[in-house]
Amino acid sequence: MTPYGAIYRRLRKDKHITLQNVEKTTGISNSLISRFEQGKNDITLSKLLPLLVAIHVSYNEFFFAYQYAQVSASPQPATAIQVALYRQNDVLGAAFTDFLGTNTSFSPDHYDLVADIVTQQTARFHQHPNHANLLALAFWRSEYRDLYCSYLTSHHRSLAELPPDNSTPILRHYLWNVDNWGIYEIEIFLLSATFFTPAENIQLLRTGIKKSQQLSFNPAFRNIQAKLLIDDFTILISHQGYAEANQVLTLIEQLPEADNLGTKVIAVFLRGWLEIASGDRRQGEQACRQSIAIFHRIGSQAQERIWTNRLTEILADPHHSLVLVDLNF
Repeated sequence: MTPYGAIYRRLRKDKHITLQNVEKTTGISNSLISRFEQGKNDITLSKLLPLLVAIHVSYNEFFFAYQYAQVSASPQPATAIQVALYRQNDVLGAAFTDFLGTNTSFSPDHYDLVADIVTQQTARFHQHPNHANLLALAFWRSEYRDLYCSYLTSHHRSLAELPPDNSTPILRHYLWNVDNWGIYEIEIFLLSATFFTPAENIQLLRTGIKKSQQLSFNPAFRNIQAKLLIDDFTILISHQGYAEANQVLTLIEQLPEADNLGTKVIAVFLRGWLEIASGDRRQGEQACRQSIAIFHRIGSQAQERIWTNRLTEILADPHHSLVLVDLNF
């Protein structure tokens, strides 16, 4: 049986986080953590939570990784592993979200509010210079730069006033180099996707789909990849990355969960949305209304209402930045 410490060590190394960084974040000595990882001692539940927070992993993901290790210990195909895990996990608790998991949205005129957050986060990082605070600071600096760029553009001012972009590369490097994507990495990507060019976005997205495959075996997150793709599609549309948005639609159609009727119907709507944004309003609206009609026929009133409202917004302003990102996994 694989000890919990070994699972923790693998997850920590997957994210390229050192024992010293965990110690800085938690105040727990790296020697104690090292003995836990080697199976030389157990650790209390009160210490486990901060240790998981330090490597951006939820209880749900941690204990799922433990079960995954047990089930996959003997050679068997991925489908058999998935079936076994579904039998073990009828209901799993919701994952917690990190500091970056915010539903607050800012308009360009609010760039000064974000500047205050950057100041606060800078102080927080200087006081506690750990991995999580570095990523949070990089996010808020990138958010400030993005909003200030929009503000300057809307007020016909020179972009020469923009500060250099030293933070987006930090987020991109982290997402590119971690060995596996969990909820934390998906949240960072979706929150940061507007900072990347469409070409960078699609490269990172393809990486994320590959690196989140194990997470998608978790019954609590079985639709996580479809959700990641659908949310990012809307981000690419808002940036007029139509070629990349079309690639996302192909990825959605290739997902195993694309057999799910709801995912298929949404894909039809997204195809129509792309056509409307690309200039073919008549054919695009027809496809969108076809998907809404299917939701009506199968009695999914909530989905019918949601996508009807979204179509109304799209038709009112095809180039409006309608970004649909929900971090409630």
